[in-house]
Amino acid sequence: MEKSRGLILDVELSASDVQSLNNGDAVAALFSRLGYNVNERTEQAPGNLGITAEGTVRPIRRIELIANQEGLLQVYLFELTSVTIAQTRALARVFRNRAGNYLLVLTRDYESLDFVLLEKYLPPESNGGSSLGARQVGIRPRALTVNRRKPGPDQVCCQEQPCEAAAEQRAAGAVRKGLMPVLSRATGKVHEIEASLLKPFLSGEEIRAFSLNHTDLWLLFPYDLSGARPLLLDGRILRERYKGGWDYLKQCELRLRSRERGKMDGPEWWAYIYPKNLDQFKKPKIMLPDYHDRPAAALDLEGRFYSITAYCLTLKKDSAITLPVLACLLNSDLLFWVLSKIGTALQRGFVRFMPQYLDRLPVVVPDPKQQLALEEIARRVEMEGFTKVQAELNEVVKRIFSLTERETAAISGETT
Repeated sequence: MEKSRGLILDVELSASDVQSLNNGDAVAALFSRLGYNVNERTEQAPGNLGITAEGTVRPIRRIELIANQEGLLQVYLFELTSVTIAQTRALARVFRNRAGNYLLVLTRDYESLDFVLLEKYLPPESNGGSSLGARQVGIRPRALTVNRRKPGPDQVCCQEQPCEAAAEQRAAGAVRKGLMPVLSRATGKVHEIEASLLKPFLSGEEIRAFSLNHTDLWLLFPYDLSGARPLLLDGRILRERYKGGWDYLKQCELRLRSRERGKMDGPEWWAYIYPKNLDQFKKPKIMLPDYHDRPAAALDLEGRFYSITAYCLTLKKDSAITLPVLACLLNSDLLFWVLSKIGTALQRGFVRFMPQYLDRLPVVVPDPKQQLALEEIARRVEMEGFTKVQAELNEVVKRIFSLTERETAAISGETT
């Protein structure tokens, strides 16, 4: 049998080998049989691996370093509350800037296991080979899902990114031309669309307290925001300057025309049905989901993200507080408790973040010292995670609103 640096190659695995993977010890035994060094098995805290975003930390029940193959490859086992594409991508991004190579084993209950190899790559240079900064390393999570009880070849599902699996070489050339390969839900195909027409899109479930977890959803945005108000790009401009985007729109033309029972069957059939406040997304803002069972105000200070299932708050130029300070107030137990009293209360403690309820929240402008304290908390939360600073945030808000111990206890009792 061939060997390389202690790693055994071409080991034949039987169905029973896979069926035995019912706990962490069994996973370690499998990698030991494959020749990996499992003598350094250690349980890991999310923070030790740089996993700090609350939306990424919350589904993690347990992490263990399973194998460390002489620096060539490290294998980590993640026991999660659920294994989703969004969580897989979020974990992959954590390892993007870490030295070394990584294989992640993700599972919820050991009935199904995802073996995710993290492949790093350097994106192609832009036209002319020049750039204002260094190119960032990209990462591709290449996942194989194995059903433990039915481990036959027909039960293995490849979950590689569809657009990458379909046309990696073509994609590299497309990027150089300013095109982005995207997989359309409408057509089920990969389309190359001008990157300038695409905006990063967030669903409500990707918005949590101080956390925006973009999972590679994109919005085709056929509008010009350079003027005083948003203008729909006309057909001639789309055909001449955005051929990829126009070709895609034409493939969806019948579907787009039939929207709202044919209301959009006109000369501007590619327009949005309700094009309101389109220029607000590009501004620094706070984003909130439609509803959640805990505070969920997130900052988008670069004005990067778009959404149709979230609410956005912007500030006037003469506002007495900053967005980070307002986000801290909105993420406090106090204002979430008030919102639960004045807004629509849903089942299991969920509360809606609708504007008509947010407008009724009592917002006290903190004094300069308190504003500095909240802004410092907002800066730290990116590195430490919301749960690490939540108690400190609530203590500052308590002083801002002059809450008594009895009031604080009452609020805390209802929000925990």
